[in-house]
Amino acid sequence: IDTVYNERNSKLFCAAFNAYLRYTYRPTKLFSILYRKFLKAMDLLLKKEDIDLRLIDVLALYYGQGIVGLKDKLIRKLFSNTSEPSLQERFIRRIGIILSDRENGVISEDVVKRLVDLWGYRKKGLEGIENAHQKELAQFSLWYKSGKFDREWALQQLHYVVVKCEAEVSVWDVLEGLEQDVVISVEQVLEILYSLAKKDENIFEIKDKRTIENILSYINNEASEFLQKGQEFVNKFLCTRVYDFNYWTNALRDYKNN
Repeated sequence: IDTVYNERNSKLFCAAFNAYLRYTYRPTKLFSILYRKFLKAMDLLLKKEDIDLRLIDVLALYYGQGIVGLKDKLIRKLFSNTSEPSLQERFIRRIGIILSDRENGVISEDVVKRLVDLWGYRKKGLEGIENAHQKELAQFSLWYKSGKFDREWALQQLHYVVVKCEAEVSVWDVLEGLEQDVVISVEQVLEILYSLAKKDENIFEIKDKRTIENILSYINNEASEFLQKGQEFVNKFLCTRVYDFNYWTNALRDYKNN
């Protein structure tokens, strides 16, 4: 093994390890045998040596399967303060892609717990420096879109990402989920939409009309409960000019009149 993965020659090591990542990375007995080589590869990647970025994808897969955990040296190295934010972003995004690939599949409670723990670990690690990691935080939109998590928890995390951290997420990833989650918290859903609209007044397109209508319909039907959350917030949201067709303004006018 030391001959193939020669740590004394970084070029040869990178070439051999990259071949491993491309062709034989899936969890096997080799991982435990090559663990020290994984640590070396991570060190080289953090030094911007020629290690394939698939290393991050493999670690995301291994983490989801419980092969590595939050206390593992590989994870600690990846999420250290000296690591590249782009690598951390890729890891969180890869988790979201894996979840999306299993759109119709059920994931175990153990996996869900590991991912929830990971998200909590990252939130704690990013306290006070969220602005420098907005791209990483924005990848939660894929987690949210997957529908694999408790809806209330997922909505709270999306609200944290979009409203508190002001990260830019894809409307495509979150809008249908927000339509479902308006029954959980009208206020959080509207604050998320409002934050998205502040960044781009044209962010909602005609194709989103049905979803927005359904959200407004629910609000109209639950007006008294919503109004208790504060007329000031209602006015702030309803006065936002974010929609480019008549239904938006007419529906809001009717809502305020009622």
